[in-house]
Amino acid sequence: MTIEVIIDSYMENLMKSLSVPEDKIKEQKALAKLLKALEKYEVLTKEDGELLIKMGKDGGTIPELAEKLSMDRKELVKKLNDIFLNKGIVHPEPNKETGLVDWKPTSSLLLHDMVFINPKFQPDTHKELLDLLDEYYETGMVYVLGRSKKPLFRVLPVNETISVNQTNILPYEEVEKIINNAKKISLTDCVCRKRARRCDHPSEVCLGLDLAADMLIQRKIARKITKEKALEVIKKSEEAGLVHCVDNKQKGLYFICNCCSCACGVIRGAVVHGYKDIVNQSRYEASVDPELCIGCETCIDKCQFDAITIEDGKSVINQNNCWGCGNCATNCPESAITLKQIRAQDFIPEKGESFMGF
Repeated sequence: MTIEVIIDSYMENLMKSLSVPEDKIKEQKALAKLLKALEKYEVLTKEDGELLIKMGKDGGTIPELAEKLSMDRKELVKKLNDIFLNKGIVHPEPNKETGLVDWKPTSSLLLHDMVFINPKFQPDTHKELLDLLDEYYETGMVYVLGRSKKPLFRVLPVNETISVNQTNILPYEEVEKIINNAKKISLTDCVCRKRARRCDHPSEVCLGLDLAADMLIQRKIARKITKEKALEVIKKSEEAGLVHCVDNKQKGLYFICNCCSCACGVIRGAVVHGYKDIVNQSRYEASVDPELCIGCETCIDKCQFDAITIEDGKSVINQNNCWGCGNCATNCPESAITLKQIRAQDFIPEKGESFMGF
């Protein structure tokens, strides 16, 4: 079914509440179609939309919003919690400056991860919505992510593949230490693969950490898992050639995504759409020992970045395309590839915002 696109005053105001810049609203045809479809499926009703518009993109605390909306505080808390748990179009967000919790409309970029991550959205029941979500990603969302002033994501290397003579591996770039330091871990399906439907890579590989895990488990979108189970997911992802991606900062990590260029937001953005600054590399790059390499091409099959070719029967790595994930190395049957450090410790920012906005 074709969705008619009408960016009227209501749609303009709704987009403003979803943090779309005013000068970009008229060109957001794909987003307008998606929002219209969400209304059709009663995920974002007109009543919901009017509430988001009144809240404004910055939202506020419960006392602030209760006054702004002329609502009883208890009634407002119940309403916002209900919408958050069942729809995800609003969410609570810790305010670093005040220490309080602000309630905000979910931004257009986060509809992907806050709304469509819900397991009720499946290709056999919601194909139209997922097709529109993919159109929005391919024509709008990836552009905004790619033009961000700084990457919100970074690649996490497979530690077993780092050259043994390098001892300065940092705790926030060791996947096992990140998992062991987490207080709570959740597991859910990859919303990107559900959206794109372009590959058969493993789907249940998305790990939420701490606050993100709490939110996903509370919404019954993810299940709580043990650290041992999380490490099994990591191993399965590495064997499938999936790239570990985390927040681009040292502390306060909220997720470990296991990504492919077929579907996943940042890796596809870098490889297919050419926005190479969308995700930071690890501090390493892959190096081939030609004496050990037999040219079996396993590394080519596992590389998500199109960084490897075979020349004279040996693997050759184009370092301009290498993000230092280590999947070529961990899957090499001859152990002919290792990761070598090429970037300093301060390459990974000490602080930074999560893709989730906090």
